[in-house]
Amino acid sequence: MKQDTELTNYGRDIMNQLELHMRGALNVGVTPEELLEVVIQMAIYAGVPACMNGLTAYRAAIVATEKSNSIASRG
Repeated sequence: MKQDTELTNYGRDIMNQLELHMRGALNVGVTPEELLEVVIQMAIYAGVPACMNGLTAYRAAIVATEKSNSIASRG
C-alpha cells in the first residue's frame, strides 16, 4: 500500500510542476494559444493520458495567471 501512496504523490508533484512551468512560460511571453499547442502535441509524443493531465495543468495555469494579472492591475 505504501508504494501506491508514493506513486499517487509522485503524480501530484508532476502536475504541480507542470502547472508551475506553464505559469512561468506565460509570464515570459508565451501566449496561451502557443502553450495549448504544446499541450496538444503531448498527445502524440507522451500519450493521451499525459495530454489530459496537461490540459488540467494548462487550465489551472491560465486561471492562476489571469488572477495574478487581475490583482496586479488593481494594485
